[in-house]
Formats: sequence, C-alpha cells, structure tokens
Amino acid sequence: MDVDRFIILIDKYRGPIKQHLEEIGLFQLNEYESFLRKILIRFYSTITAVRAVLIELKNDPQIYTPVALLLRSINTDYLTILYLETFAQQDTDYQIACLNELKILDRDYVRFLRKFSSIELEFVETNNQSWEKYINNLKLAVKNHHTEYDTFYTKSKGGPLLIKNESIREKTPDQFFKAPKDKTKSFSEEEKHERLKNYKLAKWATQAFLAFKFYSQYQHVSPLFLNLRNDQQRVVSTMFFNFTMENIIIGSQIILSRIYKPNKKIKSELKAILDECEKLMIK
Repeated sequence: MDVDRFIILIDKYRGPIKQHLEEIGLFQLNEYESFLRKILIRFYSTITAVRAVLIELKNDPQIYTPVALLLRSINTDYLTILYLETFAQQDTDYQIACLNELKILDRDYVRFLRKFSSIELEFVETNNQSWEKYINNLKLAVKNHHTEYDTFYTKSKGGPLLIKNESIREKTPDQFFKAPKDKTKSFSEEEKHERLKNYKLAKWATQAFLAFKFYSQYQHVSPLFLNLRNDQQRVVSTMFFNFTMENIIIGSQIILSRIYKPNKKIKSELKAILDECEKLMIK
C-alpha cells in the first residue's frame, strides 16, 4: 500500500470539500439536502481520521484495523446515499418516497434508543448508584421516550407500539418496490445492494458493498481471517482502499450536485481527483 500517495490523494479531496462545507453551511436546505450535508461532514471527518492513522501505519503496519473500520463506515454511508437516490427525484411521488425512507432510518434509531436506554439505566442503577444525577436523567429519558418520539409510535391496549415500516411507507407509490413485502423492510447493506443492481449506479454500489464486506471482517473477526499473511491483506486492502476513495468522491459529487444543482466546476474538480485515484488502481 503506497501510504504517501494515498495521503496526497486524501489531501486533494479534503481541500475542496472543506470549502464547499463552509459555503453550504450558509444555505437554506430542505430535509433531504440537510441530511446529505451531514453525510458529507461524516465523509470529510472520517477520511481526515483515516489520514491520521495512515501516518502511524507507515511506522507500525500492525495498526491497520482502525483504518479498516473507518473505511467500512465510509462505504456504509455511501451505500445509504445511493439507496436514497433511487427515491430522490424532483416529482412529488419521489419526494414523498425519499422523506419516508429518511423516516425509516430514524425509526431504526428510535428503536435502538428505546432498548439501549433501558439496558443502560438498569446497568448504572446496579453498578454506579452514586451517579444520582445521571441516573435521574436516564430515568427521565426512559419515561419520556414515547412522548418525545410520539410520531414513531401507535397506541394500543398494551401500550405504545413502534410504528411499522409499511405504515411509514403507506403513501409511497408501489412502483418504488419490486414486491409489496419490500415495504416492510429496513434495508440492510446487502438488501440495498440488491436493490441498486437495477439502477445506473450498480457498478458503484457493488464496489461499495464489496469494500464494506471486506472491511467488516476487521470488526467481526475469525481465526481464518486473522491468520492471513500480512502481504495478502495489504494487496487486497490496496484494492479496496482505491474502491473506497472512488466511492467517497462519487458520493460527494452526488451530494454537492443535489445541493448546488448542476455545477460544472464541482463535477470537474472531483473528476480530477477521481482520475488521480484511478491511476493508483491495481493493474
């Protein structure tokens, strides 16, 4: 892995992206554009962290794991963007569909909060009873959860129930899903990839999915994976690092095109970085 060249490539990406983030921070954005801006911030901050760890990697090849986990994050965010773009066009149906998908993402987070807060409260009450103020705040959060996120719950005799995906997507036209049962899903990375195979960005989706699955092995370890020789990991890692850099550049272009509308300057500057990235690809 040519660490120095990748650091140079990252710097070429970070420069214009930082400028654009400062500009669009002053824009009035709709809900979807605001979400995309926050993803662009994640891209910028994550690749900045990758750069910092790459410098350490030059001196110690054993610390590749944090690089891999950061790159995994970039690819999951990129897959999410591509997935949402299949709903995010200009006509009314597409706008409704896209906003519904954002709510599906929020629903998954609300479900996480409900379970996590209860487990955290039980743990802290048992093991850190001196944290009185913290415990009281947690109790309040658990008590008020259903009120704070009432749009994600329906009433029932047994108490509030988390709204179903198909209820959120009730006004999403059926044309957006291959089968009615798809309206019930919270799409995993694999399912997002399957959906994206039918769209023009299929190549980039597969590239992101492969990189995501490869880097996931650093999070969900196995003896066989850990026994791979370092040189094998480096060769494969170089390829997937290239993929990830291409993905973050294309993802940034999609985001900025949404926010700025058609802009030849942005397309040109990101294409120049993409061309640099392709020069590093394994032949």
